[in-house]
Amino acid sequence: AERAARAAVAAAAAARAVEKRAAAERAAAEREEAEREAAELDAEERAAALRAAEKRAALEKKRQAAEKRAAEREAAEREAEEREAEVNETEKVAGGLEVEMQTAATVSGERREVEGKAAANAGAEREPAQIGADCGGAEEAKKD
Repeated sequence: AERAARAAVAAAAAARAVEKRAAAERAAAEREEAEREAAELDAEERAAALRAAEKRAALEKKRQAAEKRAAEREAAEREAEEREAEVNETEKVAGGLEVEMQTAATVSGERREVEGKAAANAGAEREPAQIGADCGGAEEAKKD
């Protein structure tokens, strides 16, 4: 009976040992599964972080391109304004030159008119004297 009791105690101890081993194996399997899940989550988180970083980089690139286009547009507008100012200044100068040329032409025309009248008046005044001089010169030539 004592042997039977010892055998029963040994069998119970062996059963407990098998049970402990099975529990340890289950715990190890659960731990491995949890580690796999954690690794998968880490991979998913890294992939999501990578996608987010790529999206941020793409948005930054678009922002920089938009800023560049805006700067180019502003530069083009400034250049157009400068050209318009140059054209306006050129037109202003040309207008001033045209006015000066018209004034000069008017003054020149008036001067020619005055000179013409003066020459006509001088010619009219000199004519009788010139005729006398010519005649006098001819008479002196006859005397010689």
